Amino acid sequence: MYRSLGCEQVAAGTTEYLERALPPEAEAELDAHFRACAGCRRHLREMRWTLDRLAAIPGERIPPAMKRRLLDALRRRGSSAWV
Repeated sequence: MYRSLGCEQVAAGTTEYLERALPPEAEAELDAHFRACAGCRRHLREMRWTLDRLAAIPGERIPPAMKRRLLDALRRRGSSAWV
């Protein structure tokens, strides 16, 4: 499924990758792409950093609907701006 994907497709799958929501084969292929592609590794680090900061906000939980909107926005941005 993820074999030979370009950066745009990998960026679009980064959120699912971080959420551990991909099948093992797809995760392995994204791992390989991240190892080979500096731009996608940077995108992955920035996405992880953003999600970690949001999760670390003390005493506040992101409502599920807002989290979905944020992740959707990051996915859209990832597919066009990070590659």
